[in-house]
Amino acid sequence: MRKLMAALQPLKSDAGALDPVIEIPGGFDYEVLRKRSTVVDLFGLRCRVMDLEALIESKIAAGRPKDLEVIAELQTIREERGR
Repeated sequence: MRKLMAALQPLKSDAGALDPVIEIPGGFDYEVLRKRSTVVDLFGLRCRVMDLEALIESKIAAGRPKDLEVIAELQTIREERGR
């Protein structure tokens, strides 16, 4: 498990960090995530990305300081998209 966790540290790129995860807090199993995500093209790779509401819910469920710090910003993005 230690090797797996080491391999899943944030990946660095010129565009920023990508933080792969093993488990999503908040009851998000594969089927739920599949329904609450969309496929996007990231630098020529097709990736599935969870929707903003699911991201906010998972950050709240995780409850870690680094997750709680970004909730207000994510909620602001949600409000601005709703305009």
